[in-house]
Amino acid sequence: EGHRADAQANWAFMRHRQTGVLTALRYRTHDGYRPTDMVRLVSGDVLVLERYFSWLIGVTTRIRLIDAQALLAPKDNQLLLSTEVARFETDVLVDNFEGMDAVRDPTTNETTLFIIADNNYKSIQRTLLYQFRFGAL
Repeated sequence: EGHRADAQANWAFMRHRQTGVLTALRYRTHDGYRPTDMVRLVSGDVLVLERYFSWLIGVTTRIRLIDAQALLAPKDNQLLLSTEVARFETDVLVDNFEGMDAVRDPTTNETTLFIIADNNYKSIQRTLLYQFRFGAL
């Protein structure tokens, strides 16, 4: 069993900060991955945390980027496209990552990205907190 080549649209909703209008957006996933969290960066870009699991391959996680331009004037039912920016596979310490946040340091313009997995009270899972630091994003 490998990664499936299917594509599935997941729904996301965005509320406009000034008008409060709610817009329904579609986010396409591929290869059996499913989104678990997303975070908007200061630049307006959005990072999406996705995970995949199979008994044969195990757990893999990836982070994809949605360009801010796609979110400037969204239309109802708009399909959001994304680009893979990171992948974590079984050769590194990977688990069921399901949370993500980003914090920008205003003095350095560096962004710190956190991703977290909890053990769900199961001995076969681990609680992990990863921290990554980037230049201006």
